[in-house]
Amino acid sequence: MDDILIVGSGLAGYSLSREIRAIDAEIPLHLITTDTGDFHSKPMLSNGLQKNKTAETLINASATEMAEKNGLTIGTECRVSKIVSTEKKLISEKGEHEYGALVLAVGLDVARGVVTNRLLQSSDKSIFALGDCAEVAGLNLPFVMPIMHTARALAKTLTGQPTEVVYPAMPVIIKTPLHPIVIAAPDPKAEGNWQTEQTNEGTRCLFHGVGDDLLGFVISGRFVEEKQALLQRLPPLLPASI
Repeated sequence: MDDILIVGSGLAGYSLSREIRAIDAEIPLHLITTDTGDFHSKPMLSNGLQKNKTAETLINASATEMAEKNGLTIGTECRVSKIVSTEKKLISEKGEHEYGALVLAVGLDVARGVVTNRLLQSSDKSIFALGDCAEVAGLNLPFVMPIMHTARALAKTLTGQPTEVVYPAMPVIIKTPLHPIVIAAPDPKAEGNWQTEQTNEGTRCLFHGVGDDLLGFVISGRFVEEKQALLQRLPPLLPASI
């Protein structure tokens, strides 16, 4: 495949580049970003304020280190101004960048995010999207685990193995030290009812569908210890295609 160009140096962009390199060590891989390209761990960011850390001390690796580690070129502080998809060309304030496959979020069909199919293809099939900006098969999930699943699937697709993304049940964990919360939201279109139990030590809210199957939950406090047992009862968000 021709050069792959990734726009964005967040967790999604770097995770994708790592997954591509795990499959193909030779394919030309490039990344451009409007910032310095330094890598920050999302979990560390969530704890940074509590630990009085500065932006500089939260950096896990510089752009240079990430480029060497993932085998790619990185253009930092580079803002995209135009995409010429008919010529497979991206224009930035630092020049023109040709690509075979482009991963970004500009000038495409959007709803709650850039609309993609399960191959992460946008309305322009040579342009892909993942991460917080993407709405994959109707789901916009701006969290860490969806990024990891989409990065693995897209890396295979971009290296010649078309792979649809599969989402298991993925809860959102809110790591407030005094009162942790875990949310596994049901499909907004699902029919059913919430059953709620509340005590001084926490809350358990379970969403049951028409057939009494568990479709979602919110738990907090002492009920957080039930997370794994409840997760095993949930259906996948995006099951494997038959």
